[in-house]
Amino acid sequence: MKRKLFIFNIILALAFTVSLSVFQTACEAESSCENSDTIYGIIDTVYDLGNCYQYMRDTSYVISDIVEFKKLKNEIDSAFYAQNSQCDTAQLIVPDFTKYSLLAYFTEVKACDAAYKRTVLNESALHKYIYTIEIEACGNCTYMIPNMNWVLVPKLPENYTVEYKVLRK
Repeated sequence: MKRKLFIFNIILALAFTVSLSVFQTACEAESSCENSDTIYGIIDTVYDLGNCYQYMRDTSYVISDIVEFKKLKNEIDSAFYAQNSQCDTAQLIVPDFTKYSLLAYFTEVKACDAAYKRTVLNESALHKYIYTIEIEACGNCTYMIPNMNWVLVPKLPENYTVEYKVLRK
């Protein structure tokens, strides 16, 4: 009887190990996205603020002048530098706010990797920019991937607003 129980436990352990390795291989195979990040519409470029400037207090931003940009930088500096000494000398590249505005919208997705399709359209009849972010979540990982989705666009006219849309695949 003990021998049968011993053999059963070995078979069970082998079956568990094989199923676990198959699951891990499947997760690894799915972990990176086939698609890459893309931009469409009037977006000039995705604007990288670097690791020291990814922690924001609000979910969306429209920055159209140097005063707003410096205010944002100062808020982040005072909130984040106290916790991360590596950011003491971090410098942000300041966009040309006579030509451009910065738009951002916070998203978070549970995945191993994510691909983003960002589109900003100028709806002149409605006096607004529409910023659409399509997110492809890849893999069955349990951690969250945050992204502020900063983009540089032609300067937002004074009487315009920004509408944000997020679509998840």
